[in-house]
Amino acid sequence: MKYIIISIGILLSVGKLCAQKNDYQWFFGYDNENYNPNLPVDTNIGGVTVDFNSPTPTVTKHIRIADMDEGDVSYCDNDGNLVFYSNLGAIFDKRDSVMLGGDSTDYGAYWNSILGWINYKYSGLRIVQGGMALPSPGDSSKAYMLYYDLVNCVFPDSLGAFLNGTFYYSVVDLKGNHGLGEVVKKDVTLLHDTLAYSYLSAVKHGNGRDWWVIRPYYIGNCYY
Repeated sequence: MKYIIISIGILLSVGKLCAQKNDYQWFFGYDNENYNPNLPVDTNIGGVTVDFNSPTPTVTKHIRIADMDEGDVSYCDNDGNLVFYSNLGAIFDKRDSVMLGGDSTDYGAYWNSILGWINYKYSGLRIVQGGMALPSPGDSSKAYMLYYDLVNCVFPDSLGAFLNGTFYYSVVDLKGNHGLGEVVKKDVTLLHDTLAYSYLSAVKHGNGRDWWVIRPYYIGNCYY
């Protein structure tokens, strides 16, 4: 029994050393900008950050230009330090500035319907469970942003619904732009079909390196 306890202790130590903290900071809430550029910044409103880097998660006010609506994604390095985040309408670096190459992501008809008609375009896209960020399995200096657009469909029974038409990815070079990050590929089509709204999921592959990303068809038992 003595040797079993020692072995378990060693395994737990190794697991802790290899732990990744890519999801250790969550962003919520509003920006503090105004739709009217002639009005001053309102410091009474803003977003919040939930930080899981301590035993008890901390919640702090976060002033930024991005409005985190229903689509919010954040990505940290393996130590839990923020690298980039997105409200699906753009990708922002750790300075709360639009990342180099990260403007107008997920661009299309839905983007224009939500953001194209207003002066302030960083209010984000309203897509529940609409995006995620994953580390690149083959290159530690890269990360993937995965997301999808929405299309308004009307079926023969006259019922309308928002469905996912195209599933995209972007590639972020984490070392680009002097370490602030750079989007080197944007809105690359991964899949185009009539897919269900929401339900974007991912799970680590059994090999401990790769990822399975799962998207359901809009009806039935078909999954990509």
